[in-house]
Amino acid sequence: MSDLSGQEMQEQQRLAHLYNLSILDSEPDPKFSRIVRLVKRVLDVPIAAISLIDQRRQWCLELQGADFVEIPRHDSFCQHTIQQGSTLVIPDARADARVAGSPLVSGDAGIRFYAGHPLTLCPDIRLGALCVFDTKPRSMGEEDIQFLADLAETVVNELKASMLINIMAQR
Repeated sequence: MSDLSGQEMQEQQRLAHLYNLSILDSEPDPKFSRIVRLVKRVLDVPIAAISLIDQRRQWCLELQGADFVEIPRHDSFCQHTIQQGSTLVIPDARADARVAGSPLVSGDAGIRFYAGHPLTLCPDIRLGALCVFDTKPRSMGEEDIQFLADLAETVVNELKASMLINIMAQR
C-alpha cells in the first residue's frame, strides 16, 4: 500500500512525463520560438514564454522579451496555471496575493499582468504554460484567451511529437 496521497501521485506522474520529454535545459528550438513570437505579437505584449514546471523551478523552454529563464517554483506564476487547469488571467499582479510577493512583480522585471494557458499533455498532466506578461495592468478578451489556448495546444502537439521521437530513438 502506498503512503502517497492522490495529489502526490499525480505530481509524480506529471514530473515523470516532463522528465521523459528530455527537454529541460535544452537549446532553443525554432518551432517554439515561432510560437512565442506569434503570441507576443498578436497579443501585443512585451514578454511571452513557454514555461515548464519541474519539482523546484519554472524553466522557460522559450522566452522572448525578458531574461528570467529560470525562477524558483514558489515564485512562479505558471505554477498557479497548472494547478488551476485552465487559462489564468491576472490583470494586476500587485493586487493578487498568489503572486504579489514574486520577485518578478517587485523586482526589475516589474510584471503587472499575466495570462497563461496550461500545457496539458493528458488529463491532469499539465507540464507548464504558454504565457504572456506585461509591465502594466490590463485585461484580456475572450478571443485573446481562445487564441492563447489554441497556441498552447500547438505547443502540446509539438511536445507530444518530441516525446514520440524520443520513444522511437530508444528502440
